[in-house]
Amino acid sequence: MAGFLAKAQSGQGRCVTIGFEHAEFDETGYAKAAARHFGLKHEIFNVGPSEVLDVLPKLAAAFDEPYSNSSVVPCYYCARVSREAGDDMILAGDGGDELFGGNTRYLKDGVFDHYRMLPAAVRRKLLEPILTSIPGRRSLPLLRQLSNYIELASRSVAHRMTSHNAFAFTPVDGVFSADAFAAIDPQGPARFAEGLYDEAAGDEKIQRMMHLDLQLTLADSDLRKVLTSCTTAGIRVRFPMLDDELAEFSGTLPASLLTVGGRIRQFYKDALAGFLPQVIIDKPKMGFALPMFQYIAELPALAEFFCDALTDLKRRSFFDSRFLDRMIDEARQGRPGTHAGVVWDLAVLETWMASRGILASGAAGAPLAAQGRAPFERAHQG
Repeated sequence: MAGFLAKAQSGQGRCVTIGFEHAEFDETGYAKAAARHFGLKHEIFNVGPSEVLDVLPKLAAAFDEPYSNSSVVPCYYCARVSREAGDDMILAGDGGDELFGGNTRYLKDGVFDHYRMLPAAVRRKLLEPILTSIPGRRSLPLLRQLSNYIELASRSVAHRMTSHNAFAFTPVDGVFSADAFAAIDPQGPARFAEGLYDEAAGDEKIQRMMHLDLQLTLADSDLRKVLTSCTTAGIRVRFPMLDDELAEFSGTLPASLLTVGGRIRQFYKDALAGFLPQVIIDKPKMGFALPMFQYIAELPALAEFFCDALTDLKRRSFFDSRFLDRMIDEARQGRPGTHAGVVWDLAVLETWMASRGILASGAAGAPLAAQGRAPFERAHQG
């Protein structure tokens, strides 16, 4: 997007990059290389834990339902920096991966196909019973990895695509209160994803995965994130990758072109050779995530914000209080581990409900459990 903008404006375009002090999350070096290559004006804005704390309540309240993708924070700052510089519209590159097979999970999921190729009798009557009969298998690293592999391989592709989150291996009945658990359908989100996957045209696995991502990851998550964060920052946004003709063209590409020699986006890189700087073509793919684990440990005020939100959430009787106490304890001690995403999700849920004036007892004094299943189902799906 930056390259074509520079070409259209004879190098007068401007771009903004969000940086992080933690090297494993930071891509400013690549951004600088691209800006130099295209002769663009370039501004870098670093997002740290204090910036997160400053805007998290406002961003949680900006959505029309609880939304907990943490990348909304750097997205918002990117939009705000552009607006403060006098811009009234920004261009976003969302859609490229979903249209042209650029997500790494399209390849990584293939590791589960090997297990599915084994005869069903071998899987169900030999391997799985033997493994589940071994006592303490979850405490031994190798057996734990094998158990996780077989568990995921036994699920549908759509289920695997939508279950890689902090709750993936947390028993649902240990998360929700008894009343809430009785009111939800734990398998509902998986069935919804499977329906989207199955309705895709064509038989190729990667094309079905792309269809699911277009319908769910892009439409329901990424675009909502960018549009809402830009609106909150007071700036318009456009998505050139989602141009109708370009999207239609992407649908004509065969699966054999989307993954070449066990690599994704190779045809994409070949097409842009000589246009993009080589360091960009060779770079590994990264996501746009926050170093949440580190931030919670680095800023006590941020940890306290999460602890307060989870303490307030206990009054709503959605979740098992013992589960929430464990999350509070981890956040307070600065050791959220794999549960940092859970702490974030739950804190955003509480912050959003508080911003809407939703009381712990429910509207008009009615228990929330009696107001329908949607809040529970969305919490589980989130």
